[in-house]
Parts: sequence; C-alpha cells; structure tokens
Amino acid sequence: MPTDPYTASAHKPQSRWERQFQRMLTPFDAFVRHQATAGVLLLVATLAALVLANSGLEQTYFELFQVHIGVFAGHWRVEKSLLHWINEGLMALFFFLLGLEIKRELLAGHLRDPKRAMLVVCAALGGMLVPAGVYAVLNPDGVAANGWAIPMATDTAFALGAMTLLGSRVPRSLIAFLAALAIVDDIGAVLVIALFYSDALDPSALAWAVGVFGVLLILNRAGVKQAVPYAIGGVLLWYVVVQAGVHGTVAGVLVAAAIPARAKHSPRRFRRGVSSLMERFRRGDREEQHAMLDSEEQHLIVQKLYRTAKLATTPLQRWEDALGMPVSVFLLPVFAFANAGVSFDRVAFDAEFPSHITLGIVLGLVVGKALGISSMTWLAVRTGLGRLPDDIGMRHILGLSLLAGIGFTMSIFIAQLGFAEYPNLLTEAKLGIFLASVIAALCGLAVLAWVGRGGARRA
Repeated sequence: MPTDPYTASAHKPQSRWERQFQRMLTPFDAFVRHQATAGVLLLVATLAALVLANSGLEQTYFELFQVHIGVFAGHWRVEKSLLHWINEGLMALFFFLLGLEIKRELLAGHLRDPKRAMLVVCAALGGMLVPAGVYAVLNPDGVAANGWAIPMATDTAFALGAMTLLGSRVPRSLIAFLAALAIVDDIGAVLVIALFYSDALDPSALAWAVGVFGVLLILNRAGVKQAVPYAIGGVLLWYVVVQAGVHGTVAGVLVAAAIPARAKHSPRRFRRGVSSLMERFRRGDREEQHAMLDSEEQHLIVQKLYRTAKLATTPLQRWEDALGMPVSVFLLPVFAFANAGVSFDRVAFDAEFPSHITLGIVLGLVVGKALGISSMTWLAVRTGLGRLPDDIGMRHILGLSLLAGIGFTMSIFIAQLGFAEYPNLLTEAKLGIFLASVIAALCGLAVLAWVGRGGARRA
C-alpha cells in the first residue's frame, strides 16, 4: 500500500476490471499534460496580444473587444461588449469546470481526508493572506486598494506547466501538492469574487437565483443525470445571478455544486455487464469476419458496452473530462488574448515607475506567495497539523511557493473586476502581473532545478 498521502488511491482496486475502471476515472497524467498544453497556449495568446497592442494594429485590437453583441426577444434584450461576454460569459464555463474540480477533490480527492487536507489548506491560506497583506501595505486606501486580491491568485496551468518542464527532477507528489493547493486557492478566489467584487445586490433577482439553484439541487436529489436540465438551469441561473448584481462566474460554481457525483451503476454491476456483453461478443465472433460492419449484432453489443461504461461513471467526471480540453485549448487562450494586451505607450516610465500598484502586485506574488506558503507549511509540519510526503523537503516547498506566484489568468481576471473603470490603473496592474509571473517562474524553476540536482537529499 503506498504511503505517499498525495499519490495513494482512496480505494485499492480489487480486480482487473476495477483497475481499468480506476485508471479511467483518475486521469492524473492526462490532467498534467493538459495543464502543460494550456500553459503553452496561454503564453502564445499573451504574446500575440502584447504584439498587437504595441503595433500599428493597436486601435483595431482594442476596438475589437468593445464591439457590442446582444441577444433579444421582443422587448427583452441582453447587450454587452465582446470583452464583457468573454469575461463574464465564457469565463463562467471556466468557473463551472473549476467547481467540478473542487467538488471532486472534496468528495474523493486530496481534500477529502481532513489530515491530508490540513497541510494544503494551511499552505494555501498563507499563499492568499500574506500577498494580500503585502499589497495592502503599499496601497492602503483609495482606488488602488481595490486590487488587494490580485496577488492572491495562482495560475494552475502556467504553474503546473512550468513545473513539468523539469521532468523527473520534480517528485510527482510535489506536482500533486501544487494541484491540490491550487484548488484551495481557487476556492478562496471564488469567495473573494462573490463577496467583494460584486455590485449592489438586487433582492428580487437574488431570490430568483436562490430558487433556480434550489431546483438544480432537487434535480440532483431526484437522480436526474441527463445534461440538458442542468444546462438549461445553468443558463437561467447565470442570467438571474448577473441581474442580482453578483458576478456571473459565481453561477458556474453554483451549477457545478449541483451536478450529480454518483454513478447510476456500481463498479460491480459494471463488471457483470461488461463480462456478459464480452461473452456475447466472443460468441458472435467468426474467423471469416474481418470488420465490425460484417456483424450487426456485434455493433449493437459495442453500443451497449459504451452505454454501460457511461452509466458506470458520474456526470461530474464525464462533464469535467468533456470540458477540460476545450477550456484549456480555447477558452483560456481567448481570455488571455482579450485581456493581456498592454500598450506600453500608456505606461508612464518615469520617476514614479513602478507605481505602488505595480510594486504591490510584484512583491505580493513573488515575495508574499513564497513567504506565505513556505512559512505556513513549515508551521503546519512543526505543530503536527500536517506531514510532508517522504520525497518532499522544505526546499521543494520553497520552489513550489515561488511558482505559485505565477498569477496570470486569475490575477488578470480580478484586476479587470477591481479596475474596470480605471484603464490606467488596470494597465499598471497588468504590468505588475506580467513582471511578477516572469520573475516567479524563473526563480521557482531555478530553485527546483537546484534541488533536483542533489539538494533533495539534504532538504
């Protein structure tokens, strides 16, 4: 039985069929590869946005995302800019996927076991509170104070992608630790957005939102596992949440909380069904048969196998798998392309550079993250609240905490919320996010590469 608390399976498979089933339900290797791919695409989209924002196409680039797009029926209409649809509409899908990941981790992942989760929670809290405190010290009041939550965030795709560049020099349990830490970090980000970055609440629309969310929970309890009712309810919930004055991305997390996490068929029933169907498939096999097209019966058996496998997985896992790649390769790069464009002509490179906003973000993400995560992890270990895996030392944690300073996607998203009406301050914030992410990535990779060359034995 594995002793590593971050890589051990929650349940040991009992048979060959269950081992195959377990591999299908816990695609951690695929998850890491997708995160690395997303990191590359995010980088490409960011560079493209920066090039366009500082070229002769600058005006075209910025005007593109101000084009208004609307949906209307009779006197009812919803009309927003393209940038607004991306940030509050498409990003709701990202937060829906985020909510699915959070729910899975709480029910069956690293965060299910309280003792296993405590170390991660302590590290994540340090990585959120200390950076926010660093920023607040430099920007205690005024409009600049709106950005206090910007350095709290960690970009999972970039951080995991950077870590995987080191290959075998990074323990797999460290990758799992970072993934779990990012989940807790994301929970904090969702709460911050809901509580501090929403407009004045509309009580009547908020009541409608509570009602729609209640219906989704009832569908879950009633055993409804089809996607259509949840999709319709999700769109309606997004609309009333926005009307209530809460940011639309919160609706994505609420819908995810209502998605069923139980399969219709148990693993035992799955084994029996597959065994029966495979036996029928073998009986219908003939030597002269060269293709599935030759046997209608075998074609029907394969279809039944597909339906049997589908019923043995949970809607939560199916939809998480289905959305993972589109969100990684399309939605997040689109968000980066729309939001990462910074015109350096608009940045005042004078005696006041860097501004307090830029400096607060850089120090918060680089110094605050490293100090907060490392110190809280050390404190949790020293007090017995948590225990590091055997192949991880505090030097690994230092490298990880530096990589967690890559805020990028979520940091830019929060910056958009905090400085939406102040373009110059938003530019300063984005510049700080870029600088901090580059510094954090280089420092984190340097520390982990050094530890991987022999420092791990002394860590």
